Amino acid sequence: MAASLKKMKDKLPILHFWADPADAEKLIRGLAETGVNFEAKLVKTHAEYVSALVKAKFALIIADERAVTEGSSAEDLSLFQIAEQITPGTPFVLLYDPMDPAPETADKALNFWTLSRKDLHLLNSLIHRAIKSESEASRRVEF
Repeated sequence: MAASLKKMKDKLPILHFWADPADAEKLIRGLAETGVNFEAKLVKTHAEYVSALVKAKFALIIADERAVTEGSSAEDLSLFQIAEQITPGTPFVLLYDPMDPAPETADKALNFWTLSRKDLHLLNSLIHRAIKSESEASRRVEF
């Protein structure tokens, strides 16, 4: 993996599940301004989310806590749990409202991060950490 996302030859595929498309556009503009070489797929529904995960491999998933899954097929599965079932180990960032307490992460895997929407400026460094973590995990050999 390249040391810098800015120098990556291939575009970093990012899946966005957002409650508000205007927020997604703001984030995409912010990432572009930092020079991250990425290609974003924006999904708005549970069905689109699952379909995107099945059809493509993403280097990172970013979801808004306000984006709720719909329909009985979703039951109690969180967006993170769904991603873990379809593409285990994919780095996952959950954005939450700064007026709410941070979501509990104690029972989450090492590829799960939370970030307040007011701290979106930190997302670039979080992406670096997530991709580095994924790269290190893929190099580990199981005995």
